[in-house]
Amino acid sequence: MDKTSLLELLENPKNINRNKTNEIQQVLEKYPYFQSLSCVYLKLLYANNHPLYNLNLKKVAAHTSDREILFDFITEEEFEQIEVAKQVKKISNESNESEDDHFMDLATAEKITSPDLFEKPKVENLSNKKENLNFDQTDKLSFNEWLKITKMKPIKRKSPKTNLKETEEHRKKFNLIDNFLANNPKIDAKKEMNKIKKINPKTQPSSQLMTETLAKVYEEQNRYDKAIQAYNILILNNPEKSGLFANQIERIKQIIEKE
Repeated sequence: MDKTSLLELLENPKNINRNKTNEIQQVLEKYPYFQSLSCVYLKLLYANNHPLYNLNLKKVAAHTSDREILFDFITEEEFEQIEVAKQVKKISNESNESEDDHFMDLATAEKITSPDLFEKPKVENLSNKKENLNFDQTDKLSFNEWLKITKMKPIKRKSPKTNLKETEEHRKKFNLIDNFLANNPKIDAKKEMNKIKKINPKTQPSSQLMTETLAKVYEEQNRYDKAIQAYNILILNNPEKSGLFANQIERIKQIIEKE
């Protein structure tokens, strides 16, 4: 795209057509901060219902001082411009560059479609509306919907205050538990089980040696008759626990019936 075509495009953006899309895109790839041309390119995408519209809308709006003017420029077929034609003619007459120079000065081009040159139309105050919008990146949003989303205020969350007194009490309790574990030796379960395993289950134990643990050993070895006998001896030696041992005997009998 040469300088003359670019000036005509910026002067009359409503005359743009789909054939200019690739040419404008190539210029923007070389000059990504060419704001005025970015607006024209966005208008072309909107007019053609192009899938890249939403993505470019976010980029252009992020660098635009007045998004309401940008919205009108994109959506309206005829957009009122003040002194735009004068600016274009002045730049064209004062340019002494050769025909081989394909691009105009970027700073001058920015002035052509600067928001300060546009008359600000009356736009409904969007901040008074309290509508909840469901945002989906796959949807093509209108500029008004996108503008509402960007103007939503973030939720301010207050961090909970730590209660120093409660924290100190917890620390003292943990210290007491640590001291108890350190000063009281643990029971070695392996040694206890080794003592039990040394008893020959085939030997008839006396009533003095009969313990609840031994009865459980008989049960684990599927020697249910010995386990029941052990619990009967325990009932005689510990009448206060007779109900508990009787329940164990009943439970073992149910296991035998199922087998």
